[in-house]
Amino acid sequence: MRKSVCLLMLGLLIVSCSKEDAGVDTGVENNSYSKNLDFNSLGNYQGTYVATGTSERGQVNVTLTESGAKASVQLASGKELKFTSDKVSFASMTAQSTLFTGAAGSFKFTVAADGSEPTVSEVNLNSINGNIVLAKATSTTNVRAITGTYGCETCDDHPLFSNPEMQDSFVWNLVLEGDANGLEIVTAQVSAGSRTFVMDGAQADPYAVIGDMIYCNINGEFAFGEMGLVSWTAEHMFNDKEACEGVNGSWTFSSANYNFGGWIKSDTTCDVTGTGDLPYCNAAETKVSICHNGNTICVSINAMEAHLAHGDVLGSCD
Repeated sequence: MRKSVCLLMLGLLIVSCSKEDAGVDTGVENNSYSKNLDFNSLGNYQGTYVATGTSERGQVNVTLTESGAKASVQLASGKELKFTSDKVSFASMTAQSTLFTGAAGSFKFTVAADGSEPTVSEVNLNSINGNIVLAKATSTTNVRAITGTYGCETCDDHPLFSNPEMQDSFVWNLVLEGDANGLEIVTAQVSAGSRTFVMDGAQADPYAVIGDMIYCNINGEFAFGEMGLVSWTAEHMFNDKEACEGVNGSWTFSSANYNFGGWIKSDTTCDVTGTGDLPYCNAAETKVSICHNGNTICVSINAMEAHLAHGDVLGSCD
């Protein structure tokens, strides 16, 4: 079910990824959640949070039951924020609106009677306004909330992107939801200074299964206000058996006067080699050196296992 949010500037991004083509079971039957709540405002909602103008970010969890509601934000820094509802009970199959409050602050949550369009507004945590994106987890829909950052590799002299204070607020979060039709919908939440964008519109390749790992390419683009166009592409990797997940990618900004780009990196990743020590070949540690047919190449960390599977060697050829 789609999520919706909004504070600040918004666009909207839907990326689909076919699971059926690869025969991958990525949560089409999610036994963690009751089918009785699939088309109900009661249930569990998951997503991501970003604080305006800062690098603070986290994973959000909201649960509504007939006997009450609770919410939490697990910050990337490791701290957990907990919230309670201003209501003590909730009726099934009814549109809901509740204010969650806690020691860190508050936010307002609303959702339609069938559980669609979960919306968060008036987000203020630790005295900072913010943005929250949510999706509903159901018996046929897994939700994956991924927090991360992005940065410049060559931002030239752009007045905003080259500003160190602006760079401190570069957050790139993703909310991915797999549905019963074998598709995955991806929403990207990107923060830059006082702006937060929730984006729409792209497509992705079918899932690829390599060993225990599952990979999917995702991409999209959005208008950065009236200043220019941001295009991005990334690889999503996960392994449910080890409960690991990672996203690495790149982005470009283009306008009449500028053309530059940088990297995207999730806060978590999967150590597909089991070594914990990888031969990174870029400062952001999103790419690794691979010896391929006698030549050293620099590839995304998410593509590493695919190269190793057909005989390439991790590290340089020297």
